[in-house]
Amino acid sequence: MMEDNNSLEWEAPEFKHIEKEPIWFLATGLFAAVFLIFAIWQQNLLFAIFIIIASALMFFWAKKKPDIILFKINNDGLALGDNKFYPWRSFEYFSVFKSHQTHDNLSEIIIKRNERINPLIKLHIPINHLNEIHDFISQHLKEEEYTETYTDAIERIIKF
Repeated sequence: MMEDNNSLEWEAPEFKHIEKEPIWFLATGLFAAVFLIFAIWQQNLLFAIFIIIASALMFFWAKKKPDIILFKINNDGLALGDNKFYPWRSFEYFSVFKSHQTHDNLSEIIIKRNERINPLIKLHIPINHLNEIHDFISQHLKEEEYTETYTDAIERIIKF
């Protein structure tokens, strides 16, 4: 973690990866097979193709390891790696997400963008640096409480 008075930067994975056990892959495969059989029984080719593609993507994403990203915050805004920069005015608020599980000693700050499509940015932060990053962001954004969405709950339940 590097810092000066006007900026902070740290490296963290782009998402929290939960290693899947073989039973997870078996259950997911059986679940997909049931839907595939149902689609074939209904003679719904489009649904069958969707199930095949969706289950292939689930298996691919389940095995994918996160890239390590360099996060930078300064008085101008937030940079994710070398390609994405968001000025503070493009955000509405931030929240520290009290996760249901601690994983890899990371905490999560969620920032709400002024966008309708994909409005949330989740910053993974080493737990030992959470307070200083929280204090820096709170100088630029208001803090609100984050309520877990249905998507968050489903991801947590299926360990994705």
